[in-house]
Amino acid sequence: MSKLLKKEYKGVSNDRLARMIARGFVDVDKRFDEVHAELATKASKEDVHGVETRLDRVETRLTGVETRLDGVETHINGLEFKVDRALYSEYTHLERRVSRLEKKAG
Repeated sequence: MSKLLKKEYKGVSNDRLARMIARGFVDVDKRFDEVHAELATKASKEDVHGVETRLDRVETRLTGVETRLDGVETHINGLEFKVDRALYSEYTHLERRVSRLEKKAG
């Protein structure tokens, strides 16, 4: 993950990131509804061209959302690895302690 993405997501919870992404999809859905409503009322070539331009911008925004989502996925995978490693370390430590206690108990 790039340093810029790490800096951008540092201190941001996964739930918050998920909500941000969900809001992005809701905004895009609203924009599609607006475009659909405009197409239903206007049919000139200029209007169609304007709608196509807006759809291109929406597509660009969706590409940006996908890129950010990839960054979030990478971030989550990194967190998952760290948690797995920490849990394994704690488990092996406890396992050694139990073995020592069992030996002392006889």
